[in-house]
Amino acid sequence: MAFSSGGPEMNVTPLIDVLLVLIIIFMLIVPVAPTGEQARIPQEQSGKDEISPVRTIVIQVHQNGGKDTSLRINEEVVTWEALRGRLADIYKERAEKVAFRARGW
Repeated sequence: MAFSSGGPEMNVTPLIDVLLVLIIIFMLIVPVAPTGEQARIPQEQSGKDEISPVRTIVIQVHQNGGKDTSLRINEEVVTWEALRGRLADIYKERAEKVAFRARGW
């Protein structure tokens, strides 16, 4: 048995037509090309079997008293003038740009 209240039944065909038109409009509005994060794809090695570089970079500043200070990057002595160039060389091809600072005794 159908529910009938004695009155005329509502015609839903025009509502379905409007719904289909809205679905088509929203499908056209959505961008076709998906957007997402940039992925860094690993590059092929150049045939050389090199030892992988040390992943941890430690910058040490040793104060030997007064104005006399020495600077080391992973136990390698570096001058203050060469610091920027040396760090640029180290981080040129690294995805991780992390360094640790250790104060010398």
